[in-house]
Amino acid sequence: MKATKRNILTTVAAVAVAVMAVTAILPAVAAGRVPAADGAGLAPAAPAVKFAVAPAAPAAQTAVKAATPVVEPMATYTGRKATATKKVNEAAQARKILAGLIKKHPILAGTTVTIGQTPGGYQAVAYYTSGRIVISPKHRATVTRILSHEVWHIIDWRDNGQIDWGENVPPRS
Repeated sequence: MKATKRNILTTVAAVAVAVMAVTAILPAVAAGRVPAADGAGLAPAAPAVKFAVAPAAPAAQTAVKAATPVVEPMATYTGRKATATKKVNEAAQARKILAGLIKKHPILAGTTVTIGQTPGGYQAVAYYTSGRIVISPKHRATVTRILSHEVWHIIDWRDNGQIDWGENVPPRS
């Protein structure tokens, strides 16, 4: 046990001495100077060996068609308030997605979607009796995912006037 403690103390002392030596020389090295061989002070640092370097051969060039970038501004948030750089016309995107869902589920005919304030900080709310879906401008999920969830509340209401997950149950994802 004593030998182990002694080894640890010896190692710690050696590391401390090495750290002090390095910290003493680092400012000089950073300034481009190193200790002189004769110990007389600091001398300018110079490379010891120089290599002749031939210019690089030109690389083979191939024609590459430049892709046209698709720019979609992403949502940016500063704190709790959303900025105006939301995806371009998100309401139109939501209406387009809802139109596809109405084609797939005709019972959704007459359902509308808007972007606006939702109660309780929810990402979206389905007012199933009126067939209206409101998506918060601060939502975090994709519009597709939100609508794919919310329409099932309307479908469940419209199949028998109750929210009971009757015969119309959403598919498992």
